[in-house]
Amino acid sequence: MSSSSPNMKLRMPGKDYTEPGFYFITLVTLGRRALFGRVLSESEFLQSSPLSPSPCSGADALRRVQGLRLCVSDPPRQLSSPHSSPYRGALVAYSPFGLIVAKLIEDIPSHAPYTGKLEIKGKAIMPDHIHLLLRITEQLPHPLGTVINGFNIGVRRAWKTLMADMQCQPPDTVPQRVFPLPQADGALRIFERGFNDEVVSRAGQLNAYYEYMRLNPWRLLLKRQHPELFTKIWGKEYLPGIHFASIGNMFLLQRPKRLAVRISRFATDAEGRYLLPRRLKTEDEIQQAIAPFLEQARHGTVLVTPCISPSEKAVVDAAYRENLPVIMLYPQGFSQGYHPSRAHYDACSRGLLLQLAPWPYDPQRKLTKPLCEVLNDMARRFADLAPGFGG
Repeated sequence: MSSSSPNMKLRMPGKDYTEPGFYFITLVTLGRRALFGRVLSESEFLQSSPLSPSPCSGADALRRVQGLRLCVSDPPRQLSSPHSSPYRGALVAYSPFGLIVAKLIEDIPSHAPYTGKLEIKGKAIMPDHIHLLLRITEQLPHPLGTVINGFNIGVRRAWKTLMADMQCQPPDTVPQRVFPLPQADGALRIFERGFNDEVVSRAGQLNAYYEYMRLNPWRLLLKRQHPELFTKIWGKEYLPGIHFASIGNMFLLQRPKRLAVRISRFATDAEGRYLLPRRLKTEDEIQQAIAPFLEQARHGTVLVTPCISPSEKAVVDAAYRENLPVIMLYPQGFSQGYHPSRAHYDACSRGLLLQLAPWPYDPQRKLTKPLCEVLNDMARRFADLAPGFGG
């Protein structure tokens, strides 16, 4: 399958998927149907929950939903807890089917071939997809794909059982049923064929996956609240012969002043003059190097950067803290399912960021020195274009 396919099924070549380790699995519903529930803000949750006519705090509300058919997503670190507090004001309200799927996930390690050999270390059930963080503790008798296939079979059976129970109605927070897409052969399919997997192979990666799962509802809520800031636009020719994909605040292209940020081995000011006769090493030196760029941004200039070096990343971080706008070149390109990472996502929701991808999606593209020079030249050309060219 092409690396640019929107539904890539990633695999590590030569990997033995029966051996101990951590694995991050993603299953997507066919047609991205929201079968498992919907994302709510904390205020929406409190208003729509049949808890009490009197106002109550988020914590109180979550305690009172016990015994009701409304449930919120599990925190990845604490699977024993039946409910989670909203993370950044966002949570997932499960449909009845979502509740059943959550239980099926927890039951995976109890199946006889995997007892004592497989653990669910985290899960995030979103309306149209599921993330699982699995740990194989001992060699499995079957590859991980067999485990996921068995889970998929259980999910299909659960749907048939749910539909057979005519007394089972959606909770008040899910006002209408969402059904799987019909198949030409009459077969029932809940998920897309296959699944995405990532092998946790280095220190620090595990916490990154936990954080990713925690942020999922918040990201989707922001996208729902600000759809215009998270809509990808493909194939716009902003520079001669280069067709860009973009996501973010397109109006930043119409701002009258733009400045290319380039701080690589040595610090330079906005005119390219060297500030220091040696490489940047200390935090004080980096702050000294980025100060001229931030000063211009405070006076209405949009910073343009490929965000390559630590100092260039420091400029972007500081700009976000001060609510200053940034146009960022993104060399890997956008997959169909791409969204900015955590800090960039937050900046995007505030209208501070526009990401531009000059090339098709390629996760293996390396930032070589020649490529960095091309990106820096693009940033300079964007800065030199006439005001309002993005209109």
